Amino acid sequence: MKLTNNFWLQEFVPRSMYRKWGDNSTWFIDDRIPKLAQFVRDRYKVPIIINNWHYQKEGVYNFRGYRPANTSVGAKKSQHKFGRAFDFNCKIPLKEIFADILLNKELFMKKGLRAVENIERSVTWIHMDVRHHFGDDLIIF
Repeated sequence: MKLTNNFWLQEFVPRSMYRKWGDNSTWFIDDRIPKLAQFVRDRYKVPIIINNWHYQKEGVYNFRGYRPANTSVGAKKSQHKFGRAFDFNCKIPLKEIFADILLNKELFMKKGLRAVENIERSVTWIHMDVRHHFGDDLIIF
């Protein structure tokens, strides 16, 4: 199921979930997540890789979007487990993207971003989430 111009549902859910729920897997992800991912792709004009299990024979990414509560991947109360986060990488240096996010945080927040992981902690991916947050500033953790 195509969710935006460039993203399919399978990019936001693990293989086992899609096999069980099919297109109803949308029930498990916040609808702001695909929109934010599309904004990122449009802004940088390059494909971003979230989950790739569905289109690459050797696709290794399976839990970069929604993560079932019973998975051992990630933190116990991760925003991924609430369907409100995704991780990605792309051909642009991630430090450049992180710097751009910080420089333009108001724009990213208008698109739904509420928290981003510090690039010093996650050097091979960018984590974005749309968690419930009542503050006016972007959370950097």
